[in-house]
Amino acid sequence: MDKAELLKKVQVLANSGVAGERENAQKMLDKLMKKYNISEIELSTEKINQYEVNWSNKNEKNLKIQIFYSIVGDIDDNKGFYRRYKNKNSYVKCTSSEFLEFEAKCAFYCHWLKLELDRYYRAFVQRNNLFPPAHLQKQNNNKTDELSEEDIKMLELASNIDKHNFVKQIEGAKL
Repeated sequence: MDKAELLKKVQVLANSGVAGERENAQKMLDKLMKKYNISEIELSTEKINQYEVNWSNKNEKNLKIQIFYSIVGDIDDNKGFYRRYKNKNSYVKCTSSEFLEFEAKCAFYCHWLKLELDRYYRAFVQRNNLFPPAHLQKQNNNKTDELSEEDIKMLELASNIDKHNFVKQIEGAKL
């Protein structure tokens, strides 16, 4: 890693870290800038590049767009989230330090989004009782009566989901 990359990474941490982490990163950044004789202006005038962005589903796409805007703020002509319609690729225009932060946050939040959506799906099934009748279920003798922490979270979520009742309709009936 060259000194410019190191400085950019430390700068990102100094700008977006939490409490003591941010303070320590700022101290290190000041020390490195002095050592390499680089001013804040030189550090902040980083070149804007274009980076390709991929996603596996609509939720991940929307989350990545939201993460991007949370990092770069209101978009101007130089930075943004773009899509080329001919080859259906999407890309972002931003600085390399912003893209590093974007990648790190995407990995973190996409992981948690997947877990939360899985929990929501199980809660939805539970709340709407989408299970076979008892006489069609296999008997499970290995069942325990203890609920895991994940089961409890799912049941709490299920209690807050609207229940939807499917009503069988007679075909050809007039209302």
